[in-house]
Amino acid sequence: MERTRHLSLSEEEKARHKQEEFKKRLGGLLRHYEDGLLPAAKLQERIDALRKELAVGNRRAFMDILVDRVDPDGDNDRILELLSGGAPDLHDALKKNLADHRERRRTLDDKTVERLRDELRREGIEGSAVAPNPERDSAYRERLADLRRETMARIEAVL
Repeated sequence: MERTRHLSLSEEEKARHKQEEFKKRLGGLLRHYEDGLLPAAKLQERIDALRKELAVGNRRAFMDILVDRVDPDGDNDRILELLSGGAPDLHDALKKNLADHRERRRTLDDKTVERLRDELRREGIEGSAVAPNPERDSAYRERLADLRRETMARIEAVL
């Protein structure tokens, strides 16, 4: 303890620590909200209290955490619900990007299944019981990963 007594944090380091603490605690609040344990109004109250407590007024941290929680292939209803009240323009843009992702994924799925069926047919394997699994195809997985990265980049640009 005596060795560190003369050390102090710069203002920049203090601000960074506050920002990190804010993100961590905000993440916990959002997790409670997503799990349905915290209603939207209560969430906003707690976020405001947290901002005052840590003296953080940066909206960017909130958006960064929301972006981290968005899953293009998952259920984003709670995040969309949260944005609809506080930032309708962002809500609409996010919803559009997610719908576009789903449509592009559906097209990718359909094309991959058809390609796999054709490959099986050329090998003499066909019939009503043949159900190609695109998830096992490495080219499909690569294209899907690319699609997810592209979608997340568009979402980050919007938020």
